[in-house]
Amino acid sequence: MTDRATIARLIANDVRRAEASITSAVRDTSAFLVTLCEGDLADDLGAATLQIALERTSLGIQSLVESRRRIGCETHSYLEKVGRRIGLDETAWGEKPANIAQLGLMEGNDISPEPAMTDR
Repeated sequence: MTDRATIARLIANDVRRAEASITSAVRDTSAFLVTLCEGDLADDLGAATLQIALERTSLGIQSLVESRRRIGCETHSYLEKVGRRIGLDETAWGEKPANIAQLGLMEGNDISPEPAMTDR
């Protein structure tokens, strides 16, 4: 049977990979938004067409940012707290990447076991 520390490390690696994937998606989708605007300026896509594309893309970016918050902040912090409650520490899930630790995104967050639902 796999021990808790090994499972914690696997979970931590997957959470970090998910965070990075969402961040990349935000970046790429934002670049697409810029391309839409540049395309309109160059080729006159039409006001209605551009407006609909911008609104839909913006909603997609908003959803990605929300996902990043839920996974990158809420879920990550919650899992770290659970790990501590069952006796694990940083050695179980590996050290945080320097950029996250320096930003203080994980320290001091008091995330309840059941994150509040803010879906509209």
